[in-house]
Amino acid sequence: MLKTSINTFAAAAIALGAFASSAFAGTNTGPTEDIRGGSVSIVVSDEAKIALSFGEINLRKVAPTTYDASTGKIVSPIVTGALDRSNLRSEFGLSGGVQFRRETTVLSVTDLVVSIPGASTNCEVSALFTLNHGFRGRVKLATFSTTEAQAQVPVADISGKTRFKLLGAQLKLTSEAAAILNEAFQTSAFQAGLDLGTANLGAVAADREL
Repeated sequence: MLKTSINTFAAAAIALGAFASSAFAGTNTGPTEDIRGGSVSIVVSDEAKIALSFGEINLRKVAPTTYDASTGKIVSPIVTGALDRSNLRSEFGLSGGVQFRRETTVLSVTDLVVSIPGASTNCEVSALFTLNHGFRGRVKLATFSTTEAQAQVPVADISGKTRFKLLGAQLKLTSEAAAILNEAFQTSAFQAGLDLGTANLGAVAADREL
């Protein structure tokens, strides 16, 4: 259904675990910057593709998210958020999303928020869930650990903008999201902890305007 596709980043990334003790340590806050743009790509895992196939569920885009059915590449733009450069505490708000569809059943998962609270094992992705025009609220869609990913230490370029990248975040489906999917499509294909795939994030931040 979806084929593996990974965004290539020119800048070198280092294993987050190598600098976790300094980048994520403590609760001190540093310069907070506003997110000015960027994107997130998700590479859907074989396990997730099997679950979709088992439930006879099709995937569709919700603009401005793009979805190339021939390559299986999904990309959503980052439109808002904030980054603390001292410990990487950050949130990234995405526009668009995807729809899970089967016949007349449509589950929309939109307006994702990627949250990195500065702790390496408590990161999450939430989204607005709407089932056949019935709003289900903001739901924790997936969790991930930055110890399994790679990150580039945020560095300001000559224009004064900070560039941050997180590569290889392994997304795991939550029990709450799995329950909604199973209920919507009358299936048991989705279980808590299911490997949804790999997320890559690239963002640009700049000093907050007060």
